[in-house]
Amino acid sequence: MKKGIIILLLILFIAPQITFAVSWDSLFWNIWTTISQIFNKASDKTQTIEAPLDSVLKPTDAVACAPDWSCSSWSNCVGLKQTRKCTDTKSCGILTNKPEETKSCSLPVSAPAQNPITNPTTNPSANPIPVVFSGTLNIVKNSSYSDQSISIPLTKFKLADFTLTNNTTEPTNLKTIEADLPVGYGNGFYITNLYIAYGENVSLVQNTSSYRNYFNVDYQLPVKGSVNVSVYGDVSSSMPLNSSVIVSLMASGSSANSDTEIYTNSKAVFAGQKITFASPSLSISTSSSISSIRVVVPEQKVLAGVFEFSAKNDVYTINELKFVMPVNYSGSVVKEAILQDNSTNEVLSNLPANIISNGTNNVLSFSNLTAKINSNSKRSVAIYLNLGSVQSKNDTNQNISPILVYAKATGSRGNIIDGYASSYSSFYATNQGISLSSSGLTAKELYVLKSIPIFSSASGIENVITDSVANIFAFKIGADQKGDVAVKQINFVVKITDPNNNLPSLWNFTFWKNGINYTSSVMMGQMINGNYIGLSSNNGIGIGTNTLTLTFLSEENILAGATNTYIIKAEVRRFVKGTTKNPSISTSISADSSRAVNGNYLRMAFTPIYGLAQSASSVDITNSYNLVWSDKSAISFPSHSDANGFSSNDWYNGFKVIGLPLSSQTFYPK
Repeated sequence: MKKGIIILLLILFIAPQITFAVSWDSLFWNIWTTISQIFNKASDKTQTIEAPLDSVLKPTDAVACAPDWSCSSWSNCVGLKQTRKCTDTKSCGILTNKPEETKSCSLPVSAPAQNPITNPTTNPSANPIPVVFSGTLNIVKNSSYSDQSISIPLTKFKLADFTLTNNTTEPTNLKTIEADLPVGYGNGFYITNLYIAYGENVSLVQNTSSYRNYFNVDYQLPVKGSVNVSVYGDVSSSMPLNSSVIVSLMASGSSANSDTEIYTNSKAVFAGQKITFASPSLSISTSSSISSIRVVVPEQKVLAGVFEFSAKNDVYTINELKFVMPVNYSGSVVKEAILQDNSTNEVLSNLPANIISNGTNNVLSFSNLTAKINSNSKRSVAIYLNLGSVQSKNDTNQNISPILVYAKATGSRGNIIDGYASSYSSFYATNQGISLSSSGLTAKELYVLKSIPIFSSASGIENVITDSVANIFAFKIGADQKGDVAVKQINFVVKITDPNNNLPSLWNFTFWKNGINYTSSVMMGQMINGNYIGLSSNNGIGIGTNTLTLTFLSEENILAGATNTYIIKAEVRRFVKGTTKNPSISTSISADSSRAVNGNYLRMAFTPIYGLAQSASSVDITNSYNLVWSDKSAISFPSHSDANGFSSNDWYNGFKVIGLPLSSQTFYPK
């Protein structure tokens, strides 16, 4: 009853306007339609009004409002959907026959520039080009992760490393990654807890591995996009030594739009890096960079030795090194020692090491070291010595090259290894694992002398006419800034040749110092058949190779930092030019090839040629040295002396003297 009253009131309200209107206003039509729909739906609950409202009040079709829809162009395809907006130009306010405003779409395939695709419609976005899937999903090994050898056991170790690249026309949904282990190793015993890392994601861990291992992934790889894929696992200590494992990989999924199945490497696994499992080791050797014995002066920093540390199949950190001085060292010239990286000069020791006696040896000890050696690589460690001044003869002519007798290191998993030289009973290895020779490791000998002579060539050698005086040899002797030196004897090699057989010779030798005739201060001669022949006006030397020995009657002293120039002169006879070839005269000074090991006392026994002996009065003399000189280091009793039979113990031969040998100086006839 109430619904009928409401309808009657509405009719009374709008009836006058219906009567006089030429056509229904859309607003009232909308109201009428709404009311009609409401009460039609309610007609099943009340019987007050038997007929639908629109059958009673609906106007004629001639005056109805019919919407006129106008739609915009379809938008670009975004998220696989296109949209547009449709509006009624008549504003009827109803949705009758309204077109769709959304629809699904696919990404178009780019057309080649030389064969453009044209859309027949005036609105290209309304007709997208159908997707045509093409391309491959590529897999490669990462070059930054190389084949390697490594020690076991290992936890969460990277077994292989790859890069996947989507070279298709659609985004790729990766679904499965297969990691294959070699036959015999995927038994769940050697390799466990296998998992895949892809991008920033990690797969579930497979506690037990098998020959083929599958990992479910959920990752979309965009077109031209790449992702790093790595295989990790734990490797048991029971893995057979020197065995190798290569993990192979295959990824699969589908294209995002066309749902095309995709596989890497033509649906075959792709081999990764070769990983070899071997036992770790750390070995130490003496570097070959120091190949010969050296002689140095004090008050400087000198390289004493270089040692090569080689790590295999593990990363090691050197923790401790101990050196001892040679057994005969009793001086004080070595003040401290420093460890450095031989390549970068990085200082490896926190504090310099001082020589400390342990009752048996003089020890240089370095502890708390952190020198890292990467797996399967080498590192050179150098030991330098800071030398002080010479205080006594005990500080000179002693080998000061340290001997490596103990080493200690830690592996990457905290395992400690060490080793020692068994000849040094005061040292021992607690853990073992490093092998050192029984006598230890040392570089070539290193000797300190208070000062060293410096030889060099001088100018003044010219061609001459026969029967004139010629400069045979011109040279200089200097002394290091650290102290004076004394020279007692020099051997010269004089070689006379003549293809014309005119038998040239040299006579009347003289010796000059700084432009002054110094002949009276020396004695010149040669040994022939065990006999000493002095080179006076009555004696000369002829064709062939001759050894001329020049002996200073009193030692020739060269002051620290000073240099003297010396010239040997002689009269040239029968020295004439040939028609095709000329004679020549060449003179040189040779070095001594080894140290004087038979003593350092100056001694002349049966001939006026000096040598070196074990004592000042010994007749057991080596007198074949090319140079006899002194660093004058015997500065206290017994003091320095060149007196025959009473000399001091500070005389040496021409081994490692700076500048020796001096090359030949040659002249020809004018």
